[in-house]
Amino acid sequence: MIKECRPILNSKGIVFDLDGTLIDSVDSHVTSWIISFGKVMKRKIDPKEIRKLIGLSGKDIVKRLFGREGINRYKEIRWVKDRAFLNEIRTGNVQLFPGSLKLLKELKSNGKLIGIATSTPIYMAIPILEYFNIIKYADAIVCGDEVNKGKPNPEIFVKCIRSLNISPTETTVVGDTPYDVLPALSINARAALVNGNHSILLDLSVNGSFMTFSNICSLLDCMKRTSNR
Repeated sequence: MIKECRPILNSKGIVFDLDGTLIDSVDSHVTSWIISFGKVMKRKIDPKEIRKLIGLSGKDIVKRLFGREGINRYKEIRWVKDRAFLNEIRTGNVQLFPGSLKLLKELKSNGKLIGIATSTPIYMAIPILEYFNIIKYADAIVCGDEVNKGKPNPEIFVKCIRSLNISPTETTVVGDTPYDVLPALSINARAALVNGNHSILLDLSVNGSFMTFSNICSLLDCMKRTSNR
């Protein structure tokens, strides 16, 4: 575990996860899934069980919780969930993390390429990125429905990095869960954990070093201190 950010400054490209990384949306995703599961599956699921799956694709979340029964009704579950999540945005429950736009602006001013790799499907991700004014900073965007295998498979990061026309070794992946850090390390990219619990990764005996920051602002502050040395 590394608590300094020079590897990010030395990277040509930075690939960000979206939910729980740039936008504070995890609670709203959990709420939206609970609403959908209640309406469609007539089941009440412990929020803690859902929370630990956030970062996976929607299909994988449903499959883990309901198996084949859930997959057979996935379109209906997804429809209800998406509308519940949009309502969370409309009511102001989803917000940018403090410092997110400043960090993106700082990276662009330093000539970095920026990618977004999110499990959210493209028909939801693009409007969200537009709404929060993130999209103008992105040089590449890859969404969960544009890959065959979702996180923690590294396919989404590989595809995003290729779109940036750089190599994994020239890239840092920034995310908030093991579903971001583990696949990044598996393709020899650098990895940074923000807003997350690094002890989870230590418990998983992660093979490789990763950076850790308590939040986006601490990452931004670290970058500014390091670049001024």
